[in-house]
Amino acid sequence: MRGNHSALSSIFSLAVVSACLAGCSWRPYVATRAIRQFTGAPTRFHSIAPLHESLKPFRAIEVKPLENLVGNHMPPQMERYLNERVMQELQLLKSSPKVVAYDEWLSSQEPASMAPEESALIFEGYIDDYDPGYVGLRLLEFGFNHVAVTVRFQLRDKRSGEIVGAASITAQDDRATATTRGAIDRIAKRIRKFVNPGYGE
Repeated sequence: MRGNHSALSSIFSLAVVSACLAGCSWRPYVATRAIRQFTGAPTRFHSIAPLHESLKPFRAIEVKPLENLVGNHMPPQMERYLNERVMQELQLLKSSPKVVAYDEWLSSQEPASMAPEESALIFEGYIDDYDPGYVGLRLLEFGFNHVAVTVRFQLRDKRSGEIVGAASITAQDDRATATTRGAIDRIAKRIRKFVNPGYGE
C-alpha cells in the first residue's frame, strides 16, 4: 500500500512540474508573439541624396519600371504590383504633378522640333531584395523567416541629368500575418513620403 502511495505521489509531482514548465514556456511565447505583432514590421529608410530644392517646377514625373535585380526570386505578378503601387502613390503627391509611365509619355510626345520639352523628373530605380520567407515558420515564431523587400530609387532632372533625390527603403515583416503585398504597400507609401515635401506648400 505504501508503495502505491509513493508511486502516486511521484506521478502527481511530475504532473505538477510539467504543468509549471508548460505554463512558464507558454507565457513568454504569448508575450513574444504580442510584442512582435506591434514591432515585427520595421521599415528601414536610408537617404542617399536628400531633396535639396523645391520640386514644384517639375510639373511632370515620368515613372520607369523598377529594374529587377533579384531575377526569378520575385514572381512577375509581384513585380507588376510593386510598380503599380509606386505609380498610385506618386499620383497622390501634393499639388498633383502629372505622373505618367515613361513609355506612355514617350509615345504621346510630339517630335522635339515641334514642341519644347517640358520640365520633368524621371523616377527610376532597382529592386535590390525580395524574400517572401515561409509562412509556416513564421506561425511557429521563427522570426528569421521574415518577408523582406528592398527598393532603391532616384529622381533625376530630365533636362540636366542631375540627381535631385535618392533613397533606399527596406520593408521587413516577421509577423505571422506578414505578406509581401503588405511590405510593398509600405515601400510605396514611404516613397511618396520622401517626394511629398518637394511639392508641399
